[in-house]
Amino acid sequence: MTDHNLQIVADIKDGKQIDLSVFDDPQKVAILEMAYEWLNFEFYDQGLSRADIAPRLTKLLIKRSKIKAPSLLHHLLHLR
Repeated sequence: MTDHNLQIVADIKDGKQIDLSVFDDPQKVAILEMAYEWLNFEFYDQGLSRADIAPRLTKLLIKRSKIKAPSLLHHLLHLR
Protein backbone atom coordinates (compact mmCIF):
# COMPACT_ATOMS: atom_id res chain seq x y z
CA MET A 1 0.00 0.00 0.00
CA THR A 2 1.39 3.39 -0.97
CA ASP A 3 1.83 6.29 1.45
CA HIS A 4 -0.97 8.07 -0.42
CA ASN A 5 -3.33 5.11 0.04
CA LEU A 6 -2.36 4.84 3.70
CA GLN A 7 -3.31 8.50 4.16
CA ILE A 8 -6.68 7.74 2.54
CA VAL A 9 -7.15 4.86 5.00
CA ALA A 10 -6.36 7.22 7.90
CA ASP A 11 -8.76 9.84 6.58
CA ILE A 12 -11.56 7.30 6.21
CA LYS A 13 -10.80 5.92 9.68
CA ASP A 14 -11.13 9.45 11.02
CA GLY A 15 -14.59 9.79 9.45
CA LYS A 16 -13.75 11.86 6.38
CA GLN A 17 -15.75 11.23 3.21
CA ILE A 18 -13.33 10.09 0.50
CA ASP A 19 -14.24 9.29 -3.10
CA LEU A 20 -13.00 5.78 -3.78
CA SER A 21 -14.23 5.62 -7.38
CA VAL A 22 -10.68 5.92 -8.72
CA PHE A 23 -9.78 2.57 -7.14
CA ASP A 24 -10.62 -0.89 -8.39
CA ASP A 25 -12.61 -3.26 -6.16
CA PRO A 26 -9.62 -5.06 -4.57
CA GLN A 27 -8.08 -1.69 -3.68
CA LYS A 28 -11.37 -0.46 -2.23
CA VAL A 29 -11.60 -3.65 -0.16
CA ALA A 30 -8.07 -3.15 1.15
CA ILE A 31 -8.72 0.48 2.05
CA LEU A 32 -12.06 -0.11 3.76
CA GLU A 33 -10.99 -3.22 5.64
CA MET A 34 -7.82 -1.55 6.87
CA ALA A 35 -9.74 1.55 7.97
CA TYR A 36 -12.22 -0.66 9.84
CA GLU A 37 -9.51 -2.70 11.57
CA TRP A 38 -7.51 0.41 12.49
CA LEU A 39 -10.55 2.16 13.95
CA ASN A 40 -11.58 -0.99 15.81
CA PHE A 41 -8.05 -1.30 17.22
CA GLU A 42 -8.13 2.32 18.42
CA PHE A 43 -11.55 1.72 19.98
CA TYR A 44 -10.21 -1.08 22.17
CA ASP A 45 -6.67 0.18 22.66
CA GLN A 46 -7.61 3.73 23.63
CA GLY A 47 -10.91 2.91 25.33
CA LEU A 48 -12.85 5.19 23.01
CA SER A 49 -16.57 5.77 23.45
CA ARG A 50 -18.74 3.11 21.81
CA ALA A 51 -21.36 5.77 21.08
CA ASP A 52 -18.80 7.71 19.01
CA ILE A 53 -17.10 4.80 17.26
CA ALA A 54 -19.88 2.26 16.60
CA PRO A 55 -21.65 4.36 13.92
CA ARG A 56 -18.37 4.85 12.04
CA LEU A 57 -17.56 1.14 12.22
CA THR A 58 -21.06 0.32 10.98
CA LYS A 59 -20.71 2.73 8.03
CA LEU A 60 -17.40 1.10 7.07
CA LEU A 61 -18.97 -2.37 7.21
CA ILE A 62 -21.89 -1.24 5.06
CA LYS A 63 -19.58 0.32 2.45
CA ARG A 64 -17.43 -2.81 2.41
CA SER A 65 -20.44 -5.12 2.11
CA LYS A 66 -21.49 -3.38 -1.12
CA ILE A 67 -18.28 -4.49 -2.86
CA LYS A 68 -18.58 -7.98 -4.27
CA ALA A 69 -14.95 -9.01 -3.83
CA PRO A 70 -13.17 -11.34 -1.40
CA SER A 71 -11.61 -9.91 1.71
CA LEU A 72 -7.89 -9.42 2.17
CA LEU A 73 -7.90 -12.24 4.68
CA HIS A 74 -9.30 -14.55 2.01
CA HIS A 75 -6.38 -13.67 -0.26
CA LEU A 76 -3.80 -14.13 2.49
CA LEU A 77 -5.15 -17.53 3.49
CA HIS A 78 -5.06 -18.78 -0.09
CA LEU A 79 -1.55 -17.70 -1.06
CA ARG A 80 -0.04 -21.13 -0.48
